[in-house]
Amino acid sequence: MEFLLDHPVSIAAVLLVVVLLAAVLKTEWILNLILRGILGIFAICFFNFVLGRYGIEAKVGVNPFSATACGFLGLPGLIALYSLQFYRLLHFPV
Repeated sequence: MEFLLDHPVSIAAVLLVVVLLAAVLKTEWILNLILRGILGIFAICFFNFVLGRYGIEAKVGVNPFSATACGFLGLPGLIALYSLQFYRLLHFPV
């Protein structure tokens, strides 16, 4: 992440690509992607809370990667994130 922050040209290039995609694609598609990402973050927070109440320490972090996975993939993305976390817990115990 520091690499991107040290290079403002790469940040500008990413923003330019996003703006061009927004201009080419329908605005509805972009808003749908953002909304699904936000709902995915809320779902991650909810499942982390519920699993923590039952003593299951399979917490998925809330970060841009998980928001993007939920935004692009929806519910299967959320299931994939928790599946990876459970796999990590089963094969690499703390």
